[in-house]
Amino acid sequence: MVSPARCALFIHGVACDHSVWARPAAALAARGWQVLAPDLPGHGGGVAPAPASVQTAADWALAQLPPTGPVALIGHSWGSLIALEAAARLGPRASHLALLGTASPMRVAPALLDLAASAPEEALARIIRYAHSLPEDSPPAQQQLAMGLRVLRANPAQPLLLQGLQACDRYQGAEAALAALACRLLFLTGSHDRMTPPAAAAALIAQARATGLAVQAHELPTGHDIEGEAPAQTLALLLSFLAA
Repeated sequence: MVSPARCALFIHGVACDHSVWARPAAALAARGWQVLAPDLPGHGGGVAPAPASVQTAADWALAQLPPTGPVALIGHSWGSLIALEAAARLGPRASHLALLGTASPMRVAPALLDLAASAPEEALARIIRYAHSLPEDSPPAQQQLAMGLRVLRANPAQPLLLQGLQACDRYQGAEAALAALACRLLFLTGSHDRMTPPAAAAALIAQARATGLAVQAHELPTGHDIEGEAPAQTLALLLSFLAA
């Protein structure tokens, strides 16, 4: 009987889409993985309502998976919380969990939430300026801004930015989810990240190590957009981690 192919599920962050994962998704597919890098509901221009909580998004993520076989979950920012919650529910099928730009709690400033409600495109531009360690006119920053505007404008009827930020801010289940894991863990943080600084992930990393899980933690010289600012380093670390 042929064993199911290893599956990798990539989960993007707030006001993003599948394109943020183009490079690692292609690399894993070339190595024989079954790769899933979907847009979260509402983020690809579809009519499905966007998830309003980490838990709802995790339910959706689990529904995308094949019925059997090991699963590696890779998530960035909001996507890291969704991946963590989904991995905890997946139980022994979760083989690897990579959390990029994660934090617990992942609090969002009230002023930013207010701006996301009243002027989402202005809030997005502010996030891009704040999130990157590179200049505002650098290609990674400009590419992320263009992607975010494309996502928001494809579904103007839904408050995508506000809902995603609120979901991050309200999620309180990271420690409980981590306690339910039995998989390998990778944490990637950005030393210049002002949204989810390395210190905000320190408690989760310490908890994972205290439980005896196989844990890798790397701090890259980036802002919050880890895979955008350091694509080669991010890819190398992901491939090494997933090969174990």
